[in-house]
Amino acid sequence: FLTSAEWSYIWSSVRQRVTLDFYAICTTTSLLSVFDGVAPWIDVVAWSMTNNALPIYNRTIAWMKLVYGPILSSNISSGRIIMGGLGVGFNDFSQGWGGCQQRTIPRHPDLIRAQLDYFASRSIRRLFVYTWDDWTEGSQFEPDVTNGVQYLLLLRQSIASFYGETQNINGDNKLVSRWMNYPQLRNCTHINVTSVPTIDISCPTTITSN
Repeated sequence: FLTSAEWSYIWSSVRQRVTLDFYAICTTTSLLSVFDGVAPWIDVVAWSMTNNALPIYNRTIAWMKLVYGPILSSNISSGRIIMGGLGVGFNDFSQGWGGCQQRTIPRHPDLIRAQLDYFASRSIRRLFVYTWDDWTEGSQFEPDVTNGVQYLLLLRQSIASFYGETQNINGDNKLVSRWMNYPQLRNCTHINVTSVPTIDISCPTTITSN
């Protein structure tokens, strides 16, 4: 990882070469002095420090306090912003790269609701949505065969409520329809594949020189 000094040099060089202003957002507070804002990463260590006997909503609030409390109470330079890093849970499929470490944050609607409620209570109005599906870990808002578009719909609807906007029911229905009618195998549904492109991924057996 780059140091604060290295990042400072990078941003200074970039700003001298571009004509458009921009915000550089970091995911760790240790770099906030050389970035314009922070959107805290999904902190699985902080999650593990909360009481697992609590309901998901209450546990998430406790988690948010651990992650954002120190940032909000610090003396942040004028002009820097704190963004709400919104996640839908976390799965570490490799269990700590084979270390048998269970690093999981439940994929649950109350996790999303609690995060947004906490952001609203602390006047954090800018959101940064964390979603990715890596081969070792992930936090997925994307639809899947188990839950369909449940979490993506909840994200749409929750963000609308967060900003006081009117719910787009027609858009929700279109999203559901697009997912349900997408031409892919789902739950053993038979689809007649008419053609499969041929792709040669073999390696050459001889090396020729020019």
